[in-house]
Amino acid sequence: MEEKYVSVKPTTTIITLFERIVEMEGGVEGFDRQAIFNRVLLYSKDLTDNQLIAAAKKVISVEERDDLPTSLKVRTNCELLDDVVERFKDVFKISRVKSPFLMRVTLTAYYNYLVEDNKNEVEAEEVKLGDLRADEVSRLVRLNKYLNLLIHTDSVSIEKIKKIDQIMKED
Repeated sequence: MEEKYVSVKPTTTIITLFERIVEMEGGVEGFDRQAIFNRVLLYSKDLTDNQLIAAAKKVISVEERDDLPTSLKVRTNCELLDDVVERFKDVFKISRVKSPFLMRVTLTAYYNYLVEDNKNEVEAEEVKLGDLRADEVSRLVRLNKYLNLLIHTDSVSIEKIKKIDQIMKED
């Protein structure tokens, strides 16, 4: 299997998309950027023209950040990358596909897929999971999300923490 590297100067959007994908996949094994990007390319090669165009047009809301790495380089399967690049050339009617565009559009398309997939999940009201009931597991999940908010010091996380603290004081 021949491999290629895709190198980009990371943007806030690209880094945020990688982070959101890791979060939505639940931090499962194989969630480093290289593994994520390979899954993204596998998913993207079979997308319709409209799905790719919609992903290219979609603007992802992100917070400005100062902790961007200076470069981002991921290794991927040469044949898979070439297939996706050819697909982009056909869909977008361009002769050269720049890596930042390819990465942003494919990550956005995959992120959209994960968001839609999460909307379709159905939660059971009462399921026994060992000694825990489903509502207790739900509380643990919410507590974990709250702890993750405490780690981040951006303005959105701080506002969410304040709202949660107000609710907790009312009880």
